[in-house]
Amino acid sequence: ASAGAGHALVIGGFDPSRAGAVGMVSGSLTSGMRTAISQAFPCATYSETNVLTSAYLSSVDVLILFSATGAASAITALTAAEQTALRSFVDAGGSALLTVDNSTFAGASTDLVNESLIDEFGLDVTGTLSSNQPATVIASHAIVNGPHGVVTGFVTPFPGWFDNLGPYAQTIATLDANGQSCLAVIEPAALAAR
Repeated sequence: ASAGAGHALVIGGFDPSRAGAVGMVSGSLTSGMRTAISQAFPCATYSETNVLTSAYLSSVDVLILFSATGAASAITALTAAEQTALRSFVDAGGSALLTVDNSTFAGASTDLVNESLIDEFGLDVTGTLSSNQPATVIASHAIVNGPHGVVTGFVTPFPGWFDNLGPYAQTIATLDANGQSCLAVIEPAALAAR
């Protein structure tokens, strides 16, 4: 996403009451990500909320949400109204980075929480691999090969994987251990064509 002329990029996400240590504005586990964003987009600002609404989403350019709040805890699953607001935000041209985790990290509620972030887009996540797992980028795309550098692989701890990409997503990276998709992207044109 890029901000228009004279418009600073506004990045939104959940506040600490909902995101815990993984909140975009002040989460201890996202400090490195905030630093990287600030270096790439020095004029970017952050906004936070504890509920996704159309009014809130109309105030941000990019939404970043994580299903986890810590190593073994999860956000409250998105409500049906929040899922609708999220889909409408993306359909209207907003950008969303939605990060889900493995299928067991937060116990019995894990699947509900993960799926509440991605069901509106036709994706499903499953599985849990042990320890740190390498992943390899298999497709050229701006999110891994752009003005801010090239990514050919990464390591992710205790990952799950997408077992269904639905009609819109394409795989960008796969886990070396099982060849399953662990990074996917949905192009705006794919959603617009639905």
